[in-house]
Amino acid sequence: YWLTDMEYVKDGKEIKLDVVDIESIKNVLNNIEQSTVVTNAQIASILQDMKGFEITPLTNNDLTSPRIYTVGKYKDIEVKVDPYMPWNDCRIICI
Repeated sequence: YWLTDMEYVKDGKEIKLDVVDIESIKNVLNNIEQSTVVTNAQIASILQDMKGFEITPLTNNDLTSPRIYTVGKYKDIEVKVDPYMPWNDCRIICI
């Protein structure tokens, strides 16, 4: 998986990476202190393919209302998806 123009926010500061692969995403997640991240569906689908990712089953509410929803956990980090983030908006927001 190759992505371009990925950025993430750490301590209120956005950090932009020029070219990103799955190892770069793992590196971001392994070096944050926050316990929750919000991203788009593209990054979330990549995370769901990673070894050690625990998928959280979706509920009917997740599918019928356009709000941020949880897709699972990577290590101790809860991963959420913002359905309003465009497919090419490859930020990982740490909260």
